[in-house]
Amino acid sequence: MRIEGYIDSISQNGKIIARFPRMVSLNTPVKDIRNKTIGKIDWIFGPIDKPYFEIVPQNKSQKTLSLIGNKLYLEEDNNGK
Repeated sequence: MRIEGYIDSISQNGKIIARFPRMVSLNTPVKDIRNKTIGKIDWIFGPIDKPYFEIVPQNKSQKTLSLIGNKLYLEEDNNGK
């Protein structure tokens, strides 16, 4: 099952700040609507019930500011976590 989230903002160091409806593990690959991997979750912060996820972009030269508001996707593992 796919988990859908969105890009909330871009940090000053170029990392993507995202939101997902539930907790996600570190190093989880994050994909765009075309199923292309855009990066991996590097840090989780904020409130436990609605955390922020920092994603290290795979392509550092990508124009990340234009991505704000775009949908992101994760593949849920077989354990439903």
